[in-house]
Amino acid sequence: MLGHDARRALATLGVIVLASVAVAPASAATAGAAGPCVEPPERLGIGTHEPVAFAATAANDAAAVGYDTNTYGAPAAVWITRDRGGHWSRLCADTTALRAGKGQGGMVMLDVAGAPDGTVVAVGLRGSIGNATGNVPQAWRSIDGGATWERVDIPKRLYATGETANPAMQAVAWTGEEFVAAGVDDDPTRLAVWTSADGKRWARLGGSAARALRGVKVREVVGVAVNDAGDVVIAAEYGGYFENRHPEFLVRESNARAWKAADLPTGDLVQSLRPVKLTGIEALGGEFVAVGRGQVNAVGIAITSSDGIAWHATEEWPGTGVFRPLTVAASPDTGFLIVGSRCPDADTTVNCTRELWRRGADGSWAIVGSTPIGPGFSPSALGVALGPPGTYYVGGSVFGGPDNSDAAFEVGTL
Repeated sequence: MLGHDARRALATLGVIVLASVAVAPASAATAGAAGPCVEPPERLGIGTHEPVAFAATAANDAAAVGYDTNTYGAPAAVWITRDRGGHWSRLCADTTALRAGKGQGGMVMLDVAGAPDGTVVAVGLRGSIGNATGNVPQAWRSIDGGATWERVDIPKRLYATGETANPAMQAVAWTGEEFVAAGVDDDPTRLAVWTSADGKRWARLGGSAARALRGVKVREVVGVAVNDAGDVVIAAEYGGYFENRHPEFLVRESNARAWKAADLPTGDLVQSLRPVKLTGIEALGGEFVAVGRGQVNAVGIAITSSDGIAWHATEEWPGTGVFRPLTVAASPDTGFLIVGSRCPDADTTVNCTRELWRRGADGSWAIVGSTPIGPGFSPSALGVALGPPGTYYVGGSVFGGPDNSDAAFEVGTL
């Protein structure tokens, strides 16, 4: 699942990075050899920014996606692991599907999702970096668990193309029947939803099914989550950069075609923390958990729902300093896991600690991991996923590399 701040890279590719420990990459393969083309080990992270999202592709396999440096025509970036995250390899940067075409701007992968048959779909944008009117939605598809990819261009009829348009697919999920992607379409930003059964042929949601989306203006889409019942929730943010920002949830129940707006979380907590900045959403069983923080005081907040319709907000992170939930992952073996950072105060990004919090059967959160964030690392987190039982992956960047910030991975056990 993609971290919130990476989604703001739509035009400028701004970098928010995560404290992370680099893992020795797998041996490199070469073009024409058995297996996919991968970069040499020393190129695992050089020239790239953070792996922003993960998708499990098999029992021991996973793929991570992100983007390259902020240069015109930069390619998208894909990393794969075949041993539970012990070793990662980056696919060759000159892979045709990851490169921008002639006269096109950079390629940016923002989220990724996998289906049980090994199909993996990534979504994002392509366009002129730094040119707000040049971006268009983009999808990619792999049918071998992320080893090889094909570029899927979205037909122009499925997105806005006016002078103020800045459309992008920002999040994607597999529902059990189809891929659902969500993003923004124009400025002021309008929510857009696309669906595909195979990741190659896409349709834009319209007609009566999209009635609830008409007029819904969002600053960005944070994520798409699907519970075991097949209910689909789009988590987004409404509002400006600072004022009146609040969560926006759209839900499509499993027995319905149409989307509808969910009840916004209310109560003293949400009001006291406004504006609220959403940073992630995940589902497990029948429940949804979204995380974020108050924009002013950076106090962490969890927003939960048992059906995607009614939401309840809680703040449950004791300890000194300020804890910022940054992203959330979930699996049947582990439950919900939040990765965040704790800093001495809301305005400090040094002397911080990365913390992992796990949700218990009673609904309370307990700390299960704490690691000091060393020099050269930022306390922001972008991508986290749960692998085989007890295993988690965290992706981000480290400062001080040849290109200032290089991709790195951490693999841990709970």
